[in-house]
Amino acid sequence: MPLGRRVWLLQAQPARRLVYWSLIVFVAAFVISLAGPLWSNDKPLVVRYQGHLYFPLVKTHAETTFGGDFPTPADYLDSFVRDRFSAPGNFAIYPPNRHYYTTTMTLTRSTTSRRARIRRRRRARTGSAPTTAAVTYSRGSYTAFACRCCSRSC
Repeated sequence: MPLGRRVWLLQAQPARRLVYWSLIVFVAAFVISLAGPLWSNDKPLVVRYQGHLYFPLVKTHAETTFGGDFPTPADYLDSFVRDRFSAPGNFAIYPPNRHYYTTTMTLTRSTTSRRARIRRRRRARTGSAPTTAAVTYSRGSYTAFACRCCSRSC
């Protein structure tokens, strides 16, 4: 082998090492992402209800299975179902993050925007109660109701 070719091979070695380790990191990240539903999901990993074990990640169970009224898939974040799991002898093991990319967020105090909470506090301080529509304006298909105190959409 000519000397010039050997020098080129030695110089190319660090680049190959970088490619090798980049491939290792990429494959490791891909394998970890396959287990994503195990740490971020709105369904429990294991449920024990009335002496039976259920695995909601593997099979969809109806709400009637857990004492509900509807034959629809169980909403495990619903307070009724969660109360059933907290009864003596029952339990549910949830992933660390209880939300999946398809989870519908219900509007509660913790999920309202900071701006809406500040508006509520200002109204409470000034004594002006939120009023119903005084003015209605429309922009395209969007219709909003403006409040009487500031004529904005509050």
